[in-house]
Amino acid sequence: MSFDWTALAEYSLIGLLSGGLLALIALGFVLIYKGTGVINFAMGEFMMLGAYFFYTANVIWGLPGVLALPLTLAAVALVAALIERTILRPLAGQPVISVLMATIGLASALHGAVDAIWGGNNYEMPQLLPRKAFPPTECSTPPSANSRSRTAIRPRRRPKSCSTKWTSNAQRRPIFGPCR
Repeated sequence: MSFDWTALAEYSLIGLLSGGLLALIALGFVLIYKGTGVINFAMGEFMMLGAYFFYTANVIWGLPGVLALPLTLAAVALVAALIERTILRPLAGQPVISVLMATIGLASALHGAVDAIWGGNNYEMPQLLPRKAFPPTECSTPPSANSRSRTAIRPRRRPKSCSTKWTSNAQRRPIFGPCR
């Protein structure tokens, strides 16, 4: 068994991209709060709106991801600018609770609009990277001169009395029988 460096790169990339997305969302919350003094409860709905715009452009219209992403960013920016000018700008100078309630209502309205346009179904994006299981039993280090460090990381061998069964070739997940 050898270590799958491709899987490590894939999962590292997925982790970095997910963490970067969460960092951008947190940065958006901080910037809006520092600029206005109000927490915008509609931030999540704008992210959801962007996801549905990208799904529509990429899957339904058939645009490649390289074209669908800028189109999605432009569409979300246009919707955000319209909402800012028509709903949030007139509330400038009002008590904080008014602006807070407006963002909660805006979140509910955006969520309802998405449900009305795309329905209440969950949609799945096409795969960017292959999705396959990463069984922890296949972990090992690359060959090295120091064999002690290699054996310290390798999983322990099971006693001969343990039975190992595989659920299917697709899952490759072991089910171990009773060991004494």
